[in-house]
Amino acid sequence: MTCLACNGSTTAQRIWPVEDATVCSRCGFISANCEVNSSSPDLYDEQWSKVERHPTYEFHNGQYVIRNNWKLQRLLDRLAKFRKLNRILDVGCSAAFFLKLAQENGWEPQGVEVTEWAAKFSSEKLGVPVFNGYLEDAHFPDDHFDVVASSHVIEHIQDPKTLLCEMRRVLRPGGALVAIVPTQFRAPSYLFFKDFYGETPPRHVSFFSRGSMEALLKSNGFRIHRSLMNIELQILLEHFKLKQLERKKTHLEASGASSAPNRTPSLPVRVVKNFVNRVGTVLDIGDEICTIAVRN
Repeated sequence: MTCLACNGSTTAQRIWPVEDATVCSRCGFISANCEVNSSSPDLYDEQWSKVERHPTYEFHNGQYVIRNNWKLQRLLDRLAKFRKLNRILDVGCSAAFFLKLAQENGWEPQGVEVTEWAAKFSSEKLGVPVFNGYLEDAHFPDDHFDVVASSHVIEHIQDPKTLLCEMRRVLRPGGALVAIVPTQFRAPSYLFFKDFYGETPPRHVSFFSRGSMEALLKSNGFRIHRSLMNIELQILLEHFKLKQLERKKTHLEASGASSAPNRTPSLPVRVVKNFVNRVGTVLDIGDEICTIAVRN
């Protein structure tokens, strides 16, 4: 088979915990063989959303609230240079708190979301227009958006090239694509301790490294503007302390869950984390990667 990310050659391998996968010998992209439709709305119902924490929101004290407000604002600040048509699209926006923040920053937001509950919540509670369905069914015009974003979405897609092609079509030339994906097989917890965090098939079916994500974007008509790995320090600290915490608790703490979901880390913590992330980027080690690419 040909690699979906870089068109290199692949081999069938069994890699725990993905038992049936193909691995690219050139870029390292891992694609899980899965008979279930990984992007089916049935896999991401509202009950699932209340247990799993999305990067932009969480279910806190009986209601959905924004998470990582400061991170999202910093991302919007970086995207200001691409503002021309003033339109931003979030693909797989779920509860569209990122788009709500963009709207408060003067953007004209548009979301796409396969689950009915999230599209309804975003439209009715947040006042953000969201198309309920798949991106290709929305039929947006060509070259329509300054920014097309997706956070923890592409790993759910068995054919990421098809999605990238449609995202590129609706993005204007010179516009920015923001792709944030987990890098579970490049995470320190996996590389050093063989401890796997996050979803497996049928929800996660595409597994990226920095190299394979950049290869995917370059092969689909983008040039890399910025690419940064994120290392979850909390997970590493728990390993170094040799504490055997229950997996779900560790995952929630590593995701930043607390009584104050939007608490901004102190300056020393941010400095240390920035340094660790930059080292991780050079070494292609991290729990997730945020890539900003520009449409050629």
